[in-house]
Amino acid sequence: MRVLGLSNVQAVHQRVESLAGGAPFDTLLARAVSSLPALAQLALPLSRTGTRLIAYKGQRPDAELAALPAPWRVLEVRAIKVPGLAAERCLVVLAAGPRGAAVLGAM
Repeated sequence: MRVLGLSNVQAVHQRVESLAGGAPFDTLLARAVSSLPALAQLALPLSRTGTRLIAYKGQRPDAELAALPAPWRVLEVRAIKVPGLAAERCLVVLAAGPRGAAVLGAM
């Protein structure tokens, strides 16, 4: 963040379970977590309407996307290339809607 000159960012490097009960975040970034539905449930206590959840995944996880719980919706699934890695990877960007809202993901 310092290298990028970002002064309005606070990085918190912890397991999501240890942050329960904390203030909601604008953006959550995750990698090497189980399924998207499980991650979305873990992230819910740390989110508010508009929170973005960015997950680093392998192949496009269509079945996981279809199983997302409310209030999460899909904003984007972007294929990415990782230098030196021939395997498929993607970034999944979710947004938290108002509590009680149905998930109407646009992929």
